[in-house]
Order: sequence, then C-alpha cells, then structure tokens
Amino acid sequence: MRRLVPILALGLAALACNGSTGDHLITFTAYARGATGAAQPFTVGDYSIQLSEAKMLVGAVYVDESPLGNQTGGPVCISPDVYAAQVPGPVEVDLLSDQPQEFSVYGQGTADTGLSWQMWLTDGDVNEANRAHVVDLQGTATRTSDGTAIPFAAIVTINDNRIVTTVDPADPGANPVCKQRIVLVGGIDETFFDGGKLTITIDPRPWFELGFDFASLPPVDSDTCLGGDTTVPVDPTVDYGSAQVCIPNTNYASGAGAIEGQELFTSIVTGGSAAYTLQYQ
Repeated sequence: MRRLVPILALGLAALACNGSTGDHLITFTAYARGATGAAQPFTVGDYSIQLSEAKMLVGAVYVDESPLGNQTGGPVCISPDVYAAQVPGPVEVDLLSDQPQEFSVYGQGTADTGLSWQMWLTDGDVNEANRAHVVDLQGTATRTSDGTAIPFAAIVTINDNRIVTTVDPADPGANPVCKQRIVLVGGIDETFFDGGKLTITIDPRPWFELGFDFASLPPVDSDTCLGGDTTVPVDPTVDYGSAQVCIPNTNYASGAGAIEGQELFTSIVTGGSAAYTLQYQ
C-alpha cells in the first residue's frame, strides 16, 4: 500500500533544510521498471550473458533543480541544492520485467523543473548499516569461442565492504559510506505537475560492459564468495541458487574475482543514463 509521507517530516530533512521555491506542493505516483529486452541474452566481449534473476532495491529517488555538479563534491550526502521532487520510500524492482512496479509511497514536490536526479540504494537511513541486498543477480555466461556455459551469481550490499578508505588522516570524514549509496544521474529536463507519474527505468546490461572474465571467478563455496560483508551473511542456496561461481561482494577481495567485484559495484553506482533513466508524464 502506498503511503503519503509529509514533505517536511521525512527525517532526511532534504527539503526542509533547503526551503521551497514558493510554488504549490504537488503529489504524484512513482514507479520503477526494468528495461525492455533485459531478459534476453546479450553479448559482451567473449560471452553471451543470459540473466535469470536481476533485482534491485531502490530506497528513494530525489530530483534536483540544479544540473549534476554540486552533488559530487565534499563529504555531504544530501545535496545543497533544492529538490523539485522526491519519492522517499522503497521499491524492490524486478529488472527483467518492463512492467511498472510501484514505490511504497507517493512522490511529492513542487511545480518546478528537475535537471538531475539521485537514486538512493539503501534499506533505511542512508548513513546506517544496511541489512538488505541492493542487487541480486543470477544468470549464465556462455563463452562464444567454445560454448562453455558458466552459471554465475552476485549479491551487492553497501557497508564497510564498499567504503572508501580515507587517504588523509586529517580529514577522516571525507568518504562516508552514504556517498557509496547514492547514484547521481544528470541530463534530464523534467517539469513536475500535480497528479503526474514518475517512472525510472533500470537496465542491468550496462553493468557488465567492462567485460568480466567469468572463467576466472571463484567457486560459490569459497571464502571469497561466502564473505565480503559481515553485516549481511550469505545464504548460498538462496543467494546463489544453482550458480557455480560468484562475483565477490566486496571491493577488497584478493585473487580470483577481485577485479570483477570492484568493477560490478563501480558500474552500478556510476551507470549514468546508460543504465538509469527518469521520465515524468
């Protein structure tokens, strides 16, 4: 059931801190969907990839009246700019379905124009430990050169397994984990009005464009696959199904799959308009 969250009582304090533009407040419905064709095989490098499961937890969406820019710098995770619209509640999206899947809350905002947007990958407070998977993937990668089929799986969580190690000891708060949980996307020009419909489309295929070597991934019963994030334990049967290998759930693995674990996460959080689009009608 959808809930209407008061615009000034979110706990996130985004709009409350930034004030409003003076335009009248609006409400709208919000949906997420997978990209058409994502359930079909696609080729990257020497592999044909067929996803059998692809899910993503989107904790919230915020649309900024400013173009992408200010949001990327500094230790602050909430944009210093003004949000034109917000959907401060979650949806778990089946990325292999292009049917709209409704957020748990209504969207709210002002009758203004958004030029960039943020997708928050969190199951609660963006600054606190997450207990849920952000992404679940299962599929088969078939090597086109010889037909070898490699069933693979991946889970993605964002806790200490993803946090950026602080380089400057004089600035220990420069890289909070919340910055790893916020996907920034620019290049939109959407004007909001009361009673409209916001739809975000998520395409998992660009996440694989770095060209993973699936043959080098570790077996699912390895310490690399069973560890990674101590906050969210792995259940091999549930999380990996019938997969033989995993993409490690950490940026800090060593050996087999280490690069692939880093690259998958990087592709998810920096996917931009290739992986993520937003439309308001």
